[in-house]
Amino acid sequence: MDYVNSNVEEAAQLVGQYEIVTAEVAQKALPECNIVFIEGDEMKEKLSGYLSVLFEQNPQSVGGALPDDAFYFSR
Repeated sequence: MDYVNSNVEEAAQLVGQYEIVTAEVAQKALPECNIVFIEGDEMKEKLSGYLSVLFEQNPQSVGGALPDDAFYFSR
């Protein structure tokens, strides 16, 4: 997260290399993505609702099942 936010051009090249989107698109998009690091209960609280909506629309969009507690990283 810190690397991407601090090195947009280099990160955009990696995004392009892994064919997520083109590097040109990534270079424009990354500064607008508000990439942050959240973990543990806060991450579960913020992400679980989003994943539930995706699951309701198309279960395959989240791998066919909602993730269990092990999915949510915590130190």
